[in-house]
Amino acid sequence: AAAFQAAIRTLRVLNALRDYRVGRPITAPQLEALGADALVDALAAQGQHLLALRIAEYLSLPEAGRRVVQQWAVAKVQGNPNAPDLAILETILGKLGAMPGASFASVAEGAFRAGRQRLAAALLDHEPRAGEQVPLLTQMGEQERALDKAIESGDTDLVYLVLFHVWRKGDFKELVRVVAGRPLAAELFVSYCRATDPELLKTFYFTVGAPHAAAQAALLDALEARDGGPPGE
Repeated sequence: AAAFQAAIRTLRVLNALRDYRVGRPITAPQLEALGADALVDALAAQGQHLLALRIAEYLSLPEAGRRVVQQWAVAKVQGNPNAPDLAILETILGKLGAMPGASFASVAEGAFRAGRQRLAAALLDHEPRAGEQVPLLTQMGEQERALDKAIESGDTDLVYLVLFHVWRKGDFKELVRVVAGRPLAAELFVSYCRATDPELLKTFYFTVGAPHAAAQAALLDALEARDGGPPGE
């Protein structure tokens, strides 16, 4: 019975592919060799998003279905350069929001590459995974927003990712400004400097207007240099 049902599903997929509006006739052995996932991806790449999604749903391929909707959303953004951001956003939310596990970040990246940064930022607001939000926000130059998202997530690796991104740009004052008012970010940066670069730590303290802390850091540095290691060792 299971084999019969599988054969019926295969025939229905093949018939859909033979439709003149699709024009992709293939045989059952060819479909088996290609694989259902690859077929769905190929149809989506050709712009046949609706058919690709229906086949994914019919064959119970949820991951393939998510990819189709994400590709459709990117195509929607890139194919409508003059459409208002809000209109595109609402259309995408209606589809992507109904697809559990769909990546808003992947669509946001497509919007960013298409030069639609405001739309990309709006899409990222709907991405629940900070690990996908934060890296793209840093690429977009949204350092403070990226840092806030990283802090909210509680993932210190993401916080460091943003801090090092700003630091690598060579603007120490910008780093200090971004850290200001964000205790967790400041604490992590101080910990990093204390462990790897005492001179940078002193510079940081002076820049933020904490000369006493800078003096303490200098004293600790001097003691370590004299004793050959941190106090207590």
